[in-house]
Amino acid sequence: MNENDSDSYIHIITNSLEDSLRVQMDQFSSTLDELGLAVSTGPVVDFRLKSALRNYVNEETVPLLYPEAIKTGKVLFPPKKPRKSIAIVQNQETDKWLIPSGWYVLTKRFSAKEEKRRVVAAVCSPVDAPVLGIENHLNYYHSQGEGMNPDLARGLAAFLSSTLLDSYFRLFSGHTQVNATDLRRIKYPCKDDLIKLGSQIGDSCLDQAQLDTVVHKTLSIMSEAIKAVLAAKRIEEALAILKDISAPKEQQNERSALFLLALADIRPEIPWTQATSPRRRITEMMDWFRDHYGKQYAPNTRETVRRQTMHQFVQMGIVVENPDQPDRPINSPKWCYQLHQQFVTLLKSYGSEQWEETRRNYVISVKNLLQDRNRNIPMIPVSLPNGQAIQLSSGGQNILIKEILENFCPRFTPEGLVLFVGDAGNKFIVNETQKFREIGIELDPHGKMPDIVVYYERQEWLVLIEAVTSHGPVNLKRRNELKRLFQSSRQGLVFVTAFPSRKEMTRYLAEISWETEVWVAAQPDHMIHFNGERFLGPYEDRENRF
Repeated sequence: MNENDSDSYIHIITNSLEDSLRVQMDQFSSTLDELGLAVSTGPVVDFRLKSALRNYVNEETVPLLYPEAIKTGKVLFPPKKPRKSIAIVQNQETDKWLIPSGWYVLTKRFSAKEEKRRVVAAVCSPVDAPVLGIENHLNYYHSQGEGMNPDLARGLAAFLSSTLLDSYFRLFSGHTQVNATDLRRIKYPCKDDLIKLGSQIGDSCLDQAQLDTVVHKTLSIMSEAIKAVLAAKRIEEALAILKDISAPKEQQNERSALFLLALADIRPEIPWTQATSPRRRITEMMDWFRDHYGKQYAPNTRETVRRQTMHQFVQMGIVVENPDQPDRPINSPKWCYQLHQQFVTLLKSYGSEQWEETRRNYVISVKNLLQDRNRNIPMIPVSLPNGQAIQLSSGGQNILIKEILENFCPRFTPEGLVLFVGDAGNKFIVNETQKFREIGIELDPHGKMPDIVVYYERQEWLVLIEAVTSHGPVNLKRRNELKRLFQSSRQGLVFVTAFPSRKEMTRYLAEISWETEVWVAAQPDHMIHFNGERFLGPYEDRENRF
């Protein structure tokens, strides 16, 4: 909390970059009163003055400004394709809602979530009329109800349009509404600095980078705050890249942008032309953008990142998994990602004149890349007990599934029929839907199937097997889920958890449910029976069994 803040606002800062923005904004000490300015909400509420609204300007009307008139830092009147009325009749009834023509600064009161800027500001120059109307969805800066110095207006609009102000505003405004109250409590540069800023900009049309450069130089912005501004811009640019390559909506978020920056090694001060492709694990990427972008994610979010960001990046051809060892086990702590070289080439062109052409070429090439990758993906050959040959995608728990089909089934369910085999790369590789129906089993299509289902007709058993390499033994919860899923079965249900080794099994001993079996691939001739009453068989339901 700033001791000089009369409103006594408490700032909760989550990282050093945010704090540098706060420190910089604290350097500005001028209130709107000290600048001789005020900010108000547009007085024209259109639904209350419907009879006075017009779609044309004539001798009886004056311009009426809506948010759609704000374009690239200026007010364009009339809009090219107006969706609202563009004029309002001037008479005794409407005079009190109109303001004198002059130099004003307008801001939108509402911004869409997908808009790049929270504070959208524009300079409003005098119109060809004595007065004008400002609609209620706009705020306007004025000097005692009238216009202000032209350079002051230009400088104020530039300050409000800077990435510095926008990044700071987001720290205390968590919604998309920009209220006049919020604008009043901001401290501004002194009047002379704003006029100097406005005179330097004049009527020039600057892009965001050029505008920020002029603001930083004229207002002597600290280097730490500039780094925070650059960080916000890089995140914004990464989001724009994801949008331009048609990434799914669910991946057009700050988390995906940060992981993209980490994979390209683009620090705030590094331009896209210097993008590279280091190999990085998820934890390494999280540490990287914590250090360079001040964004910290909890360690337990790694699985969410893997499922909701990296998995989609792989599917889109943006990254390659384990380029140094493609057959690395999925539960390996060395599992890593690297940007595909074609995508690095695309990143290097961002912001240049070649961007659009490079992007179009990339979209075409990545389709061919994905097709080739699907054709050439490493596969695991597996022989089912009946001699049928199938192919499982490499990685994940499929190596253990191969062991179950080729070693467990011949030993403990000889001549059994494999009805279902899940696959880490596809949803399933074997699914004997018709046979399930023939033996009287109707499955819920939304139910979570076990990894393998074997029909052991000799004993009239249905053997449900879970392959465990990183998670998922048949615990009490899973056992009850499987019983509900196969409740229509007339066959006895046998629950088996398979582990690659005893060492892996010991991690889950406390979770494994009673009245289930455990098989260890490293000792394929033996079974472990949780209860010991019988050797591999179903149990009838009994009360208080657990």
